[in-house]
Amino acid sequence: MPRHPAPRSTNTLAMAAVPVLLCLLLAGCSSTAPATSPQAPMTSGTPTQSATVSAAAPVLLPGPGVELTTEAEITALTWADDATKAFLVKQLTRQYESGAIFSCAAVTVQGYRLPDLITGGVGSCSGAATLWGRIGGEWIVLAETQDTPQCDDLRAKGWTQTIPEGFVGHECMQGDRTVVYAP
Repeated sequence: MPRHPAPRSTNTLAMAAVPVLLCLLLAGCSSTAPATSPQAPMTSGTPTQSATVSAAAPVLLPGPGVELTTEAEITALTWADDATKAFLVKQLTRQYESGAIFSCAAVTVQGYRLPDLITGGVGSCSGAATLWGRIGGEWIVLAETQDTPQCDDLRAKGWTQTIPEGFVGHECMQGDRTVVYAP
């Protein structure tokens, strides 16, 4: 008579899910993520204008994304280079300095396209949808809004690339119409 393994208990299944959950939260892995690493090739830890850097496919994190409330959580991100981590820490610090209620200060990452875009938000209580972009090797806030951003504002900030679907700014206001952003 063939032997069948005993059914797993709920606790065993929950424990098996912990590494997967950590992967989702810290590394940006998902069942829809590419099989290869989404990290774009770089000549050093931070891209420079002279480095050859190609944009990887965008990665959208499941659900509401990852809410980061401490510097330690940001520095634990495995997909971000040192310059990206430092920028995200500055975004978190900016909230504390602006008088945000301690429990509301957060940076949420909902997706990224390495090496140049991160979509998410700031503040966990009544924050804003945010698009961060890397221009000339420096990260800047391209849009921080509770409304659809203006296309002209994105262009004025110097953004000359497309914005992936699912990212803040993919659709923007051109006059009184909502359009897909075109540099």
